[in-house]
Amino acid sequence: MKDTEENVLEDISKELSKNEKFDKINDDSVTTENSSYCKATTWNNSLAKCDISKINSIIIYAYNEIIGESCTFDLDGTFDEWKEEKYLYYYFKKYNDINKKKSAKQEQTKYCKYLEQIKILYEMHINKCCTYFLEGRNHENGCQKYFNCGEAYNPYDLISELKCEENSYSGYWKTVIQDLIIDRDKMKSGNSLKETLNKLMNDPFYKAVTFGFVVVGVLFTSFLFYKISYRGKNKYKYNFLDPSGNLARFYEGKSRKTKWGDSEIRLSYYSV
Repeated sequence: MKDTEENVLEDISKELSKNEKFDKINDDSVTTENSSYCKATTWNNSLAKCDISKINSIIIYAYNEIIGESCTFDLDGTFDEWKEEKYLYYYFKKYNDINKKKSAKQEQTKYCKYLEQIKILYEMHINKCCTYFLEGRNHENGCQKYFNCGEAYNPYDLISELKCEENSYSGYWKTVIQDLIIDRDKMKSGNSLKETLNKLMNDPFYKAVTFGFVVVGVLFTSFLFYKISYRGKNKYKYNFLDPSGNLARFYEGKSRKTKWGDSEIRLSYYSV
């Protein structure tokens, strides 16, 4: 990030944080969230060369003296990453104040530059912090310490209202989160199936073909039912004419295989 751009972020962030050095200590909602860790805010790049262990000891000592509680300080990450988180933290915390100040014409240019830099950081961190859903819960935030995934806090609407650029960013937030919606494919496939069924049901040709298949199916089912019923009736009729089965055995005996040649011909007859 260029020095001039970073200076803009520093100036606005300092302005937003005026008279709030102990806000995070006195704010119950933040104190509860941060009861088991501390945050470091550095304004001087030379601190990057300091001994990390010494910094950790000093912060723990200061935290114990001010809060009166033990603190485990997490130094994961780099100073550049912490700076980005700091800028975003103050942006979200003071979003309403920025929204009010944006109406001042004399500060429009300054806040346009500030929001343009916040927009860059916002797009970098929303990809790693936020997951969105089309159904059920709206989103999931993996960086609650400094980031807000809600639509109401996006910088695009502010930039559009300030008219910082010729191209409006109004509604751009929905475009940004498209790749972060994890159940989008599932919803799309379900919607496409519904649309296909609706189109088919409204298609006259499809209706005619469907009706034809239904008629054929009904006729075929009726034919099978008729054949089964007819066969059952004939069987009953034959049993009525020959209840003892002797006539059937007679014809069966006459049609038995006979031996030709020197052997005798044997025919079996049964009296009726």
